[in-house]
Order: sequence, then structure tokens, then C-alpha cells
Amino acid sequence: MKLQSKYGLDELLKRLAITSNQIEQEALDQPLLFSSLANFYSSSFREMLRAKAKLEEREAELGILFRQKRKDSDSRITEREITDLVTKSKTVRELRKNYEEACEKEVYAKLLIDAYKMRRDSIRIVAEIRRGEMAQSGSGVSWEEEKLRRKQDELLRRRKWGQSEEEDE
Repeated sequence: MKLQSKYGLDELLKRLAITSNQIEQEALDQPLLFSSLANFYSSSFREMLRAKAKLEEREAELGILFRQKRKDSDSRITEREITDLVTKSKTVRELRKNYEEACEKEVYAKLLIDAYKMRRDSIRIVAEIRRGEMAQSGSGVSWEEEKLRRKQDELLRRRKWGQSEEEDE
């Protein structure tokens, strides 16, 4: 399942820092940004798996080839020498380099996910501080109204995913 990403990697990196004074807009954009990041991670992970499979496949092919040559020529080549020949092969070195780069990209994507989780937490903290400031100044909504709004949001989320309150209990 591949979802379309609204944001590319460059945009995700630019938007990582919360620079806007409109915390509400940052909070609204967070799920879309995180979704794009999840797609980036998924594609990085698949790329890493493909690179690993290509590397292992080529190593196996060369190992079989060298063993067959050994068998055909009655030469005394050891398994260690076959492994060395496979490892020194130009194509195996290139495939190993591709695999290592794919691993780096996948780890980078994981770190970005962690950074976006921190971003989400920062947005939450700033929003709570602002809510507290509004409550102190008397311009905010009451605690009861806020509690009702959160309950309404929760119920809407459950309805969206097809869950009922009884299923959760």
C-alpha cells in the first residue's frame, strides 16, 4: 500500500523546526508531515531490503560459480578462498556499497521519525502553555468546555476507525 506524499524530504526537513507563531497551523500540519515521513521511511526500508537481496543473490551466484570451477578443474581451492574471491568481486563491492547506503538512508528515516515525534510533543507543550495563559487571562475556554471538546474529538476518531465505545471496554 503506497500513499501519496504531499511533502518531499526537503520540505520535511524545512518544516521540522517550529518557526510559526501559529501553533494551531503547525498542529494541523503535523499529521500530514508525519504521514509523508512514514512513506519516506517505508520506501527507504524497501530499498534497503532490495539492496540486501541483490547483494546476497550475487554472492550466492558467484559462490556457486567458483565452486563449480573448482570442481571442474580439480584445483585445491578452499571455502575461505572462495569467500575471499566473492568478497573481492567488483560487482559484490558495488552491491555492498549500495546496500550500506540504503541502510544509512533507512536509519536516517528512523531518526527523522524520532525528531518528528519530538516536534509533536513540542507542539503539545506550547499549546498547553498557551491554553494555560488564556485560562489565566480569562479569555480562554473553561476546563469543562475543554474536557467536552476532547471527548468529542475522541468519539469522532473512534467513529472514523469504526470502533464503538463498548468495543474498547
